[in-house]
Amino acid sequence: LNARPNLSLHVKLLNVGSYGIPPTSNQKAGPVPLKDCLNVDCAGQGSDPYAPEQESTLDSSDTRPLTAVYANGSVYSALDTAMQVAGNVEAGFQWFNISTQASSPRVVKHGYFGVAHGNAIFPAIATDASGHGYISYTLSGDNWYPSAAYSTFSAGPGSAANIAGVGAAPEDGFCGYLFFNCAQTDTPAIRPRWGDYGYAAWDGSRFFVANEFIGHSCSYATFNNDPTCGATRTFYGNFSTHITQRH
Repeated sequence: LNARPNLSLHVKLLNVGSYGIPPTSNQKAGPVPLKDCLNVDCAGQGSDPYAPEQESTLDSSDTRPLTAVYANGSVYSALDTAMQVAGNVEAGFQWFNISTQASSPRVVKHGYFGVAHGNAIFPAIATDASGHGYISYTLSGDNWYPSAAYSTFSAGPGSAANIAGVGAAPEDGFCGYLFFNCAQTDTPAIRPRWGDYGYAAWDGSRFFVANEFIGHSCSYATFNNDPTCGATRTFYGNFSTHITQRH
């Protein structure tokens, strides 16, 4: 909805700062019934050789840009990175303002966005024609279950984190547990995949931002009786998508 087709950039990168593969994102401790089930084989899937499994972390992506939008002669983009915030290494994102006005497009502005004792991951940018809009992301950390968050954006993030959808519990998907090893990594390493990432769009009058979060909580007792926890999850996963409309 907010893209310039057939735009090929050969960008000259100048002083774009440091980068590091982001660590996995921790999350607030809470009920994780699938983990508890694996540890006692409540579903008859077989004894877990890695029991006791631990509460999962979230995948924080890698070196790939996660979003790109064109507006008024600039392409705005962002990718997750490692950063130090309040003395801790966290996962956050780096954003870029790439000018396409000159004969040789170049990064004219960039910066970092992080949250103290938290992780801001999988950013998605949407702007109007003048370059004003929002950047949304998942927020997870010491004091947050995975939540849908956003900040204003105008050539870069312009506000602190606003929580649009407060997480209700930890992520409890099968990819976070060694028993399933969904990424086929060498055990005991693991890649705990996270949701289906984020999305943002401008329809000419309204902004829509969509981010993954955990929308419901479920105890082990409830899960053991009904693995869908009242149709709020599946046996294998519990992430949801939160959609926010902004003007």
